[in-house]
Amino acid sequence: MNLNDEQNELKILSDLYDLTYETRNIPSILSDSTEEHIWMWVPYNVCDEILPLLTKASGIEWDDNCKAILGTDSLCIDLNEMFAAADLDYEFIQALSGIKLEKQC
Repeated sequence: MNLNDEQNELKILSDLYDLTYETRNIPSILSDSTEEHIWMWVPYNVCDEILPLLTKASGIEWDDNCKAILGTDSLCIDLNEMFAAADLDYEFIQALSGIKLEKQC
């Protein structure tokens, strides 16, 4: 997979800071089913490095297309939602997180 500069730097920082990823089933607004989404936990002390790269890599504005949960020491970001808003495929977020989704959203 060919990565752009922001995606390469995100991958490096993800490994450096040992960022945590998880999946969560999110209710679909179009049906009674759920969709599996990949979430990234970003410690608050590295948000200044990660968030600008994440918005550049996804090509979206943070305020418009991001779902996040505030934790006690980290911000949990829904990567599927962020990258879907930019009409990007999920190959990068699956490579970044090491999580393979059973069903593409």
